[in-house]
Amino acid sequence: MPSQPPAKTTDRLAEHWRRLSLLPGAPECVINAAHRYHIEIHHPDRGGSVDDAQRVNVARDELRGHGTAPNEHVARHYRGEPWHVLGLAANADRTLAERAAKALASDLAELPRLASRVAWAAEHWGEGVNVAPRAA
Repeated sequence: MPSQPPAKTTDRLAEHWRRLSLLPGAPECVINAAHRYHIEIHHPDRGGSVDDAQRVNVARDELRGHGTAPNEHVARHYRGEPWHVLGLAANADRTLAERAAKALASDLAELPRLASRVAWAAEHWGEGVNVAPRAA
């Protein structure tokens, strides 16, 4: 039986994740942080184009509800690379990584072990390490 081509919805969502420099399933708070980061770059009032700003807005709108809860995401990727922990593409800008970490840390304030892993990921952004801190 011939394989089915990917659904257009799946392709569209994959494009949106890439447009916002996110990994599929990134936490909702990181989706919002990535949207704010990209809209600041692409907004026409800041020298960007209307088309690019619209694409960023559409990406955010269509990804709503497709992200995970911050605690579930960080727990699932606890021992992953920094970009896995933050839910970002490995080539995302450091500024975006800092914003994602801030959003996650805010949502994880009552979960210190997960929040400390987010802080670790932000600190090691771009280093390509895979060393998880030892549990206390």
